[in-house]
Amino acid sequence: MFPPRLSGIDEPLLRATVMKPVARLVGYLVTFSTLVGAAAVTLMMVQIIIDVALRNLFQIAVPGTTTLITSYYMLVVAYLPLAVAERTDSHIAVEVVSQLLGEKLRAWLLALTWLVSAIVAGTVAYALWLEAMKAYSYGSFVIELNRSIPIWPGYFILPVGFGLYALVLAVRLGCAVTGTDEAEAFGAPAAPKGDLPLGEV
Repeated sequence: MFPPRLSGIDEPLLRATVMKPVARLVGYLVTFSTLVGAAAVTLMMVQIIIDVALRNLFQIAVPGTTTLITSYYMLVVAYLPLAVAERTDSHIAVEVVSQLLGEKLRAWLLALTWLVSAIVAGTVAYALWLEAMKAYSYGSFVIELNRSIPIWPGYFILPVGFGLYALVLAVRLGCAVTGTDEAEAFGAPAAPKGDLPLGEV
């Protein structure tokens, strides 16, 4: 039986007072990051269209287009969706061995995967945060079309993306350990593949 019962702790109370509020908060953050990502894609397309049109019609370039795309838009599009992909179980998974295992063993394997992934993502987020702080202290910038464009804010997108990814992994593990319904806790439907309540195996 996984997990061992938490002696002296009221598990329904733990689910109601800890896991659900935490999961709901993380769910809101994931939703917000999704909106930011969608806005970044839209702004990037609009800016590219305007830049191309002005270049071809009037030989005028929009200052900072290349820098904004490479140092801001693409980072948002590439790294913020990590959390929502995990939340909706949309990451690519190849189940060659796990499908041959029993339900209980698969639950343990899934829990171990979430734990290790959360630790790795959290470590990466911390390392990237240190790099972002260095870029901030240096005031990193690039020169484009004789204009100085700061790029240090873009460095913070990566640790935010990996940090939110780590939070989602930790919450999914916590929901499984406490037997909390993941979809209810997050406040949004999730794919059933990863929702294996370990406490009921």
